Amino acid sequence: MRILVAPDSFKETLSAHEAADAIVAGLRGHPDLEESVHIECCPVADGGEGTSAVLGTVVERVHRVTGPLPGMEVEVPVRTLPDGAGWIVDVADILGLSLVPSALRNPFQTTSYGLGEVLMRLEPTGLPITVALGGSSTVDFGFGLAAALGWRFDPPLGAPPLIGRVSEVRAVDRPAAELRSPVTALCDVRTRLRDAIALFGPQKGATPEQVIELGRALDHWLRCLTDCGVDPAASCEAAMSGAAGGLGFGLSTFAGSRLVSGAEFVLNALRFGERCRNADLVVTGEGRFDLTSLEGKITGRVIDEARAAGCRVIVLSGEIESSAVRRAGVEAHGLAALAGGVHEARRDGGRWLAAAASRLDLGKAR
Repeated sequence: MRILVAPDSFKETLSAHEAADAIVAGLRGHPDLEESVHIECCPVADGGEGTSAVLGTVVERVHRVTGPLPGMEVEVPVRTLPDGAGWIVDVADILGLSLVPSALRNPFQTTSYGLGEVLMRLEPTGLPITVALGGSSTVDFGFGLAAALGWRFDPPLGAPPLIGRVSEVRAVDRPAAELRSPVTALCDVRTRLRDAIALFGPQKGATPEQVIELGRALDHWLRCLTDCGVDPAASCEAAMSGAAGGLGFGLSTFAGSRLVSGAEFVLNALRFGERCRNADLVVTGEGRFDLTSLEGKITGRVIDEARAAGCRVIVLSGEIESSAVRRAGVEAHGLAALAGGVHEARRDGGRWLAAAASRLDLGKAR
């Protein structure tokens, strides 16, 4: 038997690599595992946290830049893609929601400025840059990003500018020199720009009143851009423009980025279909397996690829939504049920993930 272990990260619990290692450890300790069984480890991601670690090689550079909050600095690891295909960086490492304490989560107080600083520091190399957008703390529509890339505001707002002050801006001017390095943005959602406000704003600390205010802020920002000769209409309506609180729009508008599905990009880069064709069983997983997992997210795409190759699929997840299991038609096991609760499973995720893997029925393959 050949087993392909391909989990996503378990949010705020285990990275994709840590999850894969736990599953492999559980399988290795399985009482029915035969010596002839071959296990291949292939952590996956969809443009969210940890994507650069899944796709990249070793960390080549570390840049110290502005974090998500004014006055905060973060050290950002930058990896190279295989075969010298350029740089890759996670937005979550620059302005991730996990970097902002719960009590301080407020999209009017967070900024995408640090992402622009990273792009400007990588620009002199001339190499392509890939940005994984998931896990951000911001809903600033690329306002901070634009400032870091040299777009000028009248009156000047200082650095970093916050979206809460966009109403003060009377005019916007293009930078003296625009970014030349090709930028690809990996998106983990297909949400359009305006829809992102109500969908992601509350997740990042916005109150109902602030959701309305963010809509007004976006209207003013778009008017300013239109007045300086930018036509934002098509970018606003594009799928994935709302990724990372509007950073999809920001990167396409201010860096000329190409927006692509993170899941598709990662699976293609990993030659995942080929790996599935060489496997009998695929074991995947994530923090929560629900219906959204089947709407373009990486776990759903792994299931699709495994099915296309004729593999048996098992999902291991912290929490399992029965409707998702029925729709996907897969075997699924929840860690919460095994650990005695969600909090218990999160406290020692690696242990419970390994325990679940050690209990799988390995008696059948394709």
